Amino acid sequence: MVHPGLELGQQAVKIRPKLRVLYTTGLALTDEMKALFVENSEFLPKPYDVNSLSDTVAGMMPGD
Repeated sequence: MVHPGLELGQQAVKIRPKLRVLYTTGLALTDEMKALFVENSEFLPKPYDVNSLSDTVAGMMPGD
């Protein structure tokens, strides 16, 4: 069974191919999970603070 968040990212990118996906979980990141990440995605482990979230999202935004 694919984790719902991983499946959501895959389905969303099928609809919007340029969409960037940010994955986050408090679970241990496994190679199996990473293999299901969509291209150009980022991962932010929990717990995170507002600055880490902000920096990660800012880094995902298209450049000028």
